Amino acid sequence: MKYDILIKNGIIFDGTAKDAFMSSLGIKNGKIIRIGNDILDKDAKNVINASNKYVCPGFIDINNSADHYLGILNSPKATNLLAQGITTIILGHCGASLAPIVNGKLDFLNYWTTTQDINISWNYVDEFLKYLHKIKVGVNVGTLIGWNTIRQSVVGPEFKPLTKDNLDSCLFLLKESLLAGGMGVSFGLAYPNQQVVGLKEMIEASKLVTKYNGLVSIHLRSESEKLLEAVDEVIDLARKTNANIEITHFKAYGKPNWPLFAKAIAKIKQVNETFHTNINFDIYPYELTAESLYLLLPEWLSIGDEYTLRKNLEDTKIYKNLLKILKNKHDLYANMFFAANSSDFVFGGKTLKQVAKQFNLTIEQTLLKILSLKPKQILVYDNAVSNENIQLALKSPYCIVSSNSTIHNTEKYYSDNFIHPRAFGTFPRLFDLYVKELSTLSFKEAIYKCTGLPSKKLNLKTKGIIKLNNDADIVIFNPQTIKDTANIKNPFTAPKGIETVIVNGKLSIHKGQPLSSYAGQILSL
Repeated sequence: MKYDILIKNGIIFDGTAKDAFMSSLGIKNGKIIRIGNDILDKDAKNVINASNKYVCPGFIDINNSADHYLGILNSPKATNLLAQGITTIILGHCGASLAPIVNGKLDFLNYWTTTQDINISWNYVDEFLKYLHKIKVGVNVGTLIGWNTIRQSVVGPEFKPLTKDNLDSCLFLLKESLLAGGMGVSFGLAYPNQQVVGLKEMIEASKLVTKYNGLVSIHLRSESEKLLEAVDEVIDLARKTNANIEITHFKAYGKPNWPLFAKAIAKIKQVNETFHTNINFDIYPYELTAESLYLLLPEWLSIGDEYTLRKNLEDTKIYKNLLKILKNKHDLYANMFFAANSSDFVFGGKTLKQVAKQFNLTIEQTLLKILSLKPKQILVYDNAVSNENIQLALKSPYCIVSSNSTIHNTEKYYSDNFIHPRAFGTFPRLFDLYVKELSTLSFKEAIYKCTGLPSKKLNLKTKGIIKLNNDADIVIFNPQTIKDTANIKNPFTAPKGIETVIVNGKLSIHKGQPLSSYAGQILSL
């Protein structure tokens, strides 16, 4: 047979933001080898009639946390991602990656999940990537290198600036990691154990990554009242290094800070246009946020480590002062509720107000009590982002859409698990709400932000665009019915309208049903 798969009579959006065209695709050995209307059914093993359907590149999730929550190890098939059209994920954001782990410990992941039951069989990046190849994955996977992961490999968890020798060791390990397959570096500047990372470290690491055409991913130092200062820091880094920078899960958190967002986007636009810097940002299209409770506290409270936080909370003077500060920020906390991302956390699904009533305390006292009981891994949800800001971001030419989610085992649903619906519905929601209902974007613009733009940002030369000899990562969806169905009360539901997903020429979703294909490849620079 000439072709493994023929997709015929589809309305093709090629991922470049150009107008759609009607044509057929011939796929062979994982590649797109023909585009045209003259392909015969008899020449293909499998024929998919895509009449009245949209055909586009598979979605590239530039910011995925399947490593932080260990989903890539526990459920590598990635069914929940495939079901929404994701064919490629990039891990290693927020300063944390699953390699290199020189000391063999995953303690740095304790801000996201528990790690005591995980045994690892690798230390370095090449070994980690070989492990992923061995276990087989359902989507294409690449990883950035977490700067904090490297830092802890060199100086341990100690909270201190790096000496010259320390910095040289970190840079050596980063270089080796890039040569072994890492796709760039990431910083999680808001996390207590990473706030010590200063501009000097970031400049040196970013210069090194730039030599290898890699990505610099940044979780801003602040997403709330100091948002503009945090963006200025990234701009300073961009101008001093000419690095390829991605601001992850970009937002203004909390209603008092919503007016800052337009100013932040304007800053990025101005510096990119004036100084030809290369700053992009990604967002997930939900007003509902999922945040580590740590990140909503005054940075001085927990700067460093868990011990520092406990010590501060036990200091009566600091405690009283903190209550006053939190009361003044009442709007940031009042409506949040807790996720159940560990089996021993009994407040999952409850609002802060409900827990406060249970304890007979104020919400500020309750918040600090919970922190003293379980300082890490507390994930809170809140409708903390404005829909107007989401639309403002989507209209920016520098915006990429990502899920910022993880992989979930769709065969094991627990009713007390409160999962953000973005893990099941990000990309269908984009098309249903922001293309069809609100007309914020056209289909070709929205598809570009999920395909061609992230592939360009990541320097993925054979993905993200439908053209001859590119990898056959393809999504076929019904534009009339595409819709997310997941919500906070019932997050484990697949979207509607995604009919077929092809990964490297293999059917992974067909007629809306997952197949037993582990067709993902391991990506590197």
